[in-house]
Amino acid sequence: MKNKIKVYIHYNITDQPWGGGNSFLKSFKKYIVDERNNDFAIVDNIKDEYDVFFMNGGHKDQGVYLDIKEIKKVKRKRGFFLKKHVPKIIYRLDGARYKYNKEKSIMDKIQYDALQLADYTIFQSKECLDSFQALGYNGNNYTIIHNGVNQDLFNLKNKKRWNKQGTLNILSCNWSSNLHKGFKTISEFSLCEKVTSYFVGRWNNDIAANHVKVTPPLTQDQLVQHYLQADVFLHAAKNDPCPNVVLEAMSCGLPVIYHNSGGTPDIAGNYGIKLPEVINSDTIKMCIDEIMEKYDFFYEKIVSEREAFSIKKAAERYLDIFTKVVYNEI
Repeated sequence: MKNKIKVYIHYNITDQPWGGGNSFLKSFKKYIVDERNNDFAIVDNIKDEYDVFFMNGGHKDQGVYLDIKEIKKVKRKRGFFLKKHVPKIIYRLDGARYKYNKEKSIMDKIQYDALQLADYTIFQSKECLDSFQALGYNGNNYTIIHNGVNQDLFNLKNKKRWNKQGTLNILSCNWSSNLHKGFKTISEFSLCEKVTSYFVGRWNNDIAANHVKVTPPLTQDQLVQHYLQADVFLHAAKNDPCPNVVLEAMSCGLPVIYHNSGGTPDIAGNYGIKLPEVINSDTIKMCIDEIMEKYDFFYEKIVSEREAFSIKKAAERYLDIFTKVVYNEI
């Protein structure tokens, strides 16, 4: 019988609103503790003994970058004279920032350097993989696993299906105020008389909100109520590698209007429609008409395939990778 695999998550998870990476890790940790505690154990101290050193993106804390020297120390534990127990380094990686921000970023160097130290890498989408291959990554010790959300929280309880009467309630959510998140598009959609527009997160103050009803960042427990009250989710972000908010929205029964770039089409392509290439009042009206016409089809497809967005599905694939890496099976 195999021993429990001990996992150290090299990220300070917070209950406060702090982006998709924090949301995923919070759900992932909870799943291990609640559902897989016979096979896996969470270790909270980096100085303790563990089998998997699991790092995420370019940060180890809110606004604190990974420390490459710290990761190298973990790597050096492999020396037989230092420690018998040998941790494996597994890296969960988002997309490179240069593609998202259109400029060089210290984050990309940190992530690329950390990537070279990993025993195995889990990319969140093909877009994430492609972005690092463009920087020179040529490893084959990786797989692609889309994110998943906690469906005990993000679900259809108390969800009211759109009744095809009145305006369509459209919700958008962004943690980042980066212009590439599509604030201008969200604002322009709010001018359409067929919709009522809502936004949760940090609005970019350089863009006029027009008729968008803006709410500051919320905790997950608070945010889910906004998903349940909405009819459609508008994700206008460009080159988003693997947006957690889209999975949360779909898990709450929301068809998606999405920007046709990055990893979003891989996630939402079967459950909504892409934004028009040219955004103006006429194309927005056509877009709204189309999502209204196809609403029932997308809603029913989302409901029947909700498990595909679950943390259970994603976490089980992660834990399978953890096991195989620890036992040198891949």
